[in-house]
Amino acid sequence: MMDLIKNNEIKGLVKAISSNLIRAQMEEKRDLNLRNKYLESAGSDSISLGRLLLEFDKVESSKYFISAGRSFEESGAINRSRTCYEKVIEIGVADFIDKAMEGLERLDRVNQHVDLDTKEGRLEGLDYIVWKYKGLNTLEAVDYLKKDLGLELSTNTIRNYARELEARDRVAIWGGPQGRIYHIYPNLANLATRKGYYDVETAICGTIEKRVTPFFEIRFQNWSYNKEIFVVNGTMSPELLMTVDMNAYIKNLDKLKKGYAIKAVGTLQRFQSLASNGYEITQSQYQDVFDSKILIDRITGEPIYNRPVRGVD
Repeated sequence: MMDLIKNNEIKGLVKAISSNLIRAQMEEKRDLNLRNKYLESAGSDSISLGRLLLEFDKVESSKYFISAGRSFEESGAINRSRTCYEKVIEIGVADFIDKAMEGLERLDRVNQHVDLDTKEGRLEGLDYIVWKYKGLNTLEAVDYLKKDLGLELSTNTIRNYARELEARDRVAIWGGPQGRIYHIYPNLANLATRKGYYDVETAICGTIEKRVTPFFEIRFQNWSYNKEIFVVNGTMSPELLMTVDMNAYIKNLDKLKKGYAIKAVGTLQRFQSLASNGYEITQSQYQDVFDSKILIDRITGEPIYNRPVRGVD
């Protein structure tokens, strides 16, 4: 039976979803950008509600994941939409599987009807290629936009669009200025399922909540795998653990502690990867772990650690 806190949380999410959908409808013919932002907010809340309901009612959970998929699809956030339909298939309620399959078929054809004459359409086009190629830099984006969509954009415009997409939780960015290559990654922050995105390089940001290495039994069966483990709160939902190379930890003892605002580049991995490398724990609420290779101070934007490339001094 749902406790009172969860029941109130569900009511709050239902109200927020309804409110954002109404606002989106009101902006339909006035402000496409604002309309899409409302749809994306409704989609994010629908994912949260779908997760809450999954433990108690798979039918209602599937309904809200379908709703999230439609909201993201209509706003042009096609890849967040895709994960919602994939989640419905994963849950396996027969009445919703056909709807999810139809949604995935529509998304497979989305590049055929993106309206590139509008800014929102061009944002959708950039979003599409970032997810299709699982991350790229601005020069690659110029090439792929022209090749896949016939769209010609300058690197400066792409950087501006990427910043806007990041503000809307659709991509994650790292690099530039000061000579660093500007990378645009899929944002894995609040997806309905991360199932298809393990081992994909991306960037995450959040705040360190606590160091949890002492809770693990460390067997050191893989001596090259020497990590510190932290809980990172912020943009990732559900929460995940972040591993940090021991060298990074030693060099940044004054920073890597509760409350430190951080951005990290690395790869998403299954939680079981910790056990396979000798880090075992009896019970954990976490499903995923993020293996960081670059750490960035989120306030200054400056890197505080960059994992050395093997074989390079």
